[in-house]
Amino acid sequence: MISHLYPDRPHRLPSPRRSRRKYRLRRTISSRTPRPRHPKQHCRLCLPCSLGRRHQRQDVPLISFKLTYLSKTGETVIGNSWNHVLGDGNTVHHFIYTLSQAYQDLPLPPLPVFHKRAWPDPPAGEEGEKLFRTITPHVAKSYPLEQVLERYGAEVRDTSLLDLFFTGTQIDKLHEKAKEGLPFDVKVTRQDALSAYITTLHNRCLEEPIHCVMNLMNYRTRTPDECALYRHPQNAANCTVITFADLEGKTDLSGIAQSIRKHTVRARDNDFVETYLMLNSNRYQQPSRIRASICIPRLALLDENGLRSFGYKGRTQYYSEVSWERMFRVHPANPVCAADGTWQTNEGAVVVSLRVRHAHKEKMIALMNKDMDTFA
Repeated sequence: MISHLYPDRPHRLPSPRRSRRKYRLRRTISSRTPRPRHPKQHCRLCLPCSLGRRHQRQDVPLISFKLTYLSKTGETVIGNSWNHVLGDGNTVHHFIYTLSQAYQDLPLPPLPVFHKRAWPDPPAGEEGEKLFRTITPHVAKSYPLEQVLERYGAEVRDTSLLDLFFTGTQIDKLHEKAKEGLPFDVKVTRQDALSAYITTLHNRCLEEPIHCVMNLMNYRTRTPDECALYRHPQNAANCTVITFADLEGKTDLSGIAQSIRKHTVRARDNDFVETYLMLNSNRYQQPSRIRASICIPRLALLDENGLRSFGYKGRTQYYSEVSWERMFRVHPANPVCAADGTWQTNEGAVVVSLRVRHAHKEKMIALMNKDMDTFA
């Protein structure tokens, strides 16, 4: 048995009491969708995301929903298609949370804001090109959409999808191991340790070692800042930056975690964010990934299953789109239903979704099983 692979999806759950209040998602749900005859037993959220290409038909809605009731299992599935021009993952997270609160007749979260800012042109000549190479190398070169889609199709054919399951205890032990030998004033987080471990896992499987870790980060602040409203915590936009942690030849867990933390702290600096957005806004096209690098969106802190429960906290499951090769999705683990009908919340656990070449799949599974056995 491969213990780290994601547990089986749940089946039935005893029916809860029917709510007296009835809610409707209006025109975004097809009027032909039949209303369920029985109360839903638990809820699944499925959130594919569209990239909002210019070639898409103009009559296609930017956001749409599909509500499906599974009579055999008593499950209700809420499918959501979200165009990326509406905002990033944080934006859709708050949108679904608002729907969940409204469905339960609970207080709504703060409304989104729409602060935008015009950025000046970057410096001309060699000075500007140096900034592009050092801060935003992912926009230094672009590719035609057809080539990107062709490459993605080839990746899907040539790779396998793995959902790696980490318990909270395993992440804590990775964190402790990453801190071993570090000076007292050097800090690394649990997310840094997890990202570093995934990097070492790839280094032991791939012929070409990873020399750069790309972190996709949310640059919103925790509290509103009148001096930088574009970083408002409720700003509905694509408020992300990509940092590039040069590993400088480091291959150990602690060294990689330190490099990731150093560049993460740098990305929180307001001057860095403004320079990044100035460059990105000037030359943003189709981002390209850097060879011998990996990209890890830092989304594990979002309490997806708890905040978007639609009244079924501990029984709501969340699913998102698949990953690219060397681009991982980190989400809190879904709760699962045991054979006796009881639910396991998996609190503190996360799932890392990634794609690997078919030839490397079994080796990666064996290495992770061996590593996790040492933490037992």
